[in-house]
Amino acid sequence: MPLLIRARWYWVSLITVLLAGSLWSGVAVAHPMGNFSINHYSAIQVEPSKVKVLYIIDMAEIPTFQELHGNSIPPLPDDTHTQEYVTRTAATLQKGLSLSIDSSPVILREVSHGVIFPQALVVFRP
Repeated sequence: MPLLIRARWYWVSLITVLLAGSLWSGVAVAHPMGNFSINHYSAIQVEPSKVKVLYIIDMAEIPTFQELHGNSIPPLPDDTHTQEYVTRTAATLQKGLSLSIDSSPVILREVSHGVIFPQALVVFRP
């Protein structure tokens, strides 16, 4: 087979494979920090008469699944078992938080807690 025909056959084959692959491949979007991540976020707002601390735990897909499965709770924010779990977990997390002003410890008081289960961000296209 002459070199020009072989080169053309190579490019036609390569383009065909790439096009076929793009037609059958799906688009998947996962947690921006990775499927295994557990991120902790604290925001501190200082006011004249009080200090507010916002503490957020952001669990990616796999740790969320493990936590739900390991505690036999459904991914429903309003479910009784879910609320009990969130209350227990908030109390446990609060024990691990500390705040001090001028080297004096400040007693932290929980004002609210909650949980959300965002819809999965996985999108597949044929």
